[in-house]
Amino acid sequence: MARQKSQSNSTAAAIARSQDLKAEIPVAEGITFRDAEEKLIYDQFVRSRQLDNWREFDLLLLYKAARLERDVRSQQQALEEMGLIVENKRGTQIPNPLINIIDGYERRLLAIIRTLSLGVSADKAGDLNKSGTTKQEADDLKKIKTGKVVNLLAQ
Repeated sequence: MARQKSQSNSTAAAIARSQDLKAEIPVAEGITFRDAEEKLIYDQFVRSRQLDNWREFDLLLLYKAARLERDVRSQQQALEEMGLIVENKRGTQIPNPLINIIDGYERRLLAIIRTLSLGVSADKAGDLNKSGTTKQEADDLKKIKTGKVVNLLAQ
């Protein structure tokens, strides 16, 4: 019989998450961080899931995501210092080229986040849509809007 997965809101899951906070963050082989901020960003990405759920390949992608996020932050800071509009060599005002660079970094970062499903909530993806209305509820709502209240009475 297959082992039943514990729910994210169970006591066991809460205990596992608290133990993850104390555990050392796994780092894939060959990874070196440029600075402490990049390591901090990596740690934050890794903690988005239970530590034992990461594969080594996932950790490499998280490393790339942390590097991209660090680069986005540094480029954003430079953009704020230079301004959104800059002058080219001819003296014409143009949009700052850093805007396109930051956009490229963010697109790559979001692609990695989608690949690792970091945007999905802690619930199972199949359960996310179960909060929608049923067909009967939708039909009842339609009847209310069209004024056929008699159809809503119990028969």
